[in-house]
Amino acid sequence: MPAAARFLIGTFAATLWFGGCVAPPPSRPEVWVADYFDQNGKRRLKTFRTKKDADAFLVEARGEVARGTHTPESTSATLEKAVGLWLEGRCEAEGLEPQTLRTYRVNSRHVVALLGHERLSRLTVPRVEEFRDELLRTRSRGLAGKALTLLKMVLKDAQRRGLVAQNAARDVRIRAQKRHEERGRDPDA
Repeated sequence: MPAAARFLIGTFAATLWFGGCVAPPPSRPEVWVADYFDQNGKRRLKTFRTKKDADAFLVEARGEVARGTHTPESTSATLEKAVGLWLEGRCEAEGLEPQTLRTYRVNSRHVVALLGHERLSRLTVPRVEEFRDELLRTRSRGLAGKALTLLKMVLKDAQRRGLVAQNAARDVRIRAQKRHEERGRDPDA
């Protein structure tokens, strides 16, 4: 039976597992395990390399559990699945026009191509900013704006469904170009 050193933060605990040894062998690094219960009372474990990372996670998880918004990474859906749920459950069920559905499907391909593999619980504002920058580099400004708007709608729906705690894309913007920038003219000329 492995020996464990526990430290507690309120009702949350993190455990240092030694793999049955009194101290970890030099060839094996320490592994800190955040051991907590989610809002449904299910026990969850997540490992970290440092105690500091485990502490930070537990503080964040405690707040999310208290608000009822905690989504464990192991159960988090991918963005590709969230897009599918949004298209089927929201758009088709509400009887949107066929052309609107086609447009959403085309634009969703750009989102899925760049972010589809991401788990919703790991999606952060900096990651969405990277997505926006990649869109602007590889697609037209108009298409980039449509894809970002679609991502915001998908995340808003996922938040309503309880699949994600926050909409990481909510405050990400693509600045509108002024007329002279679009045409490549110098306004002072």
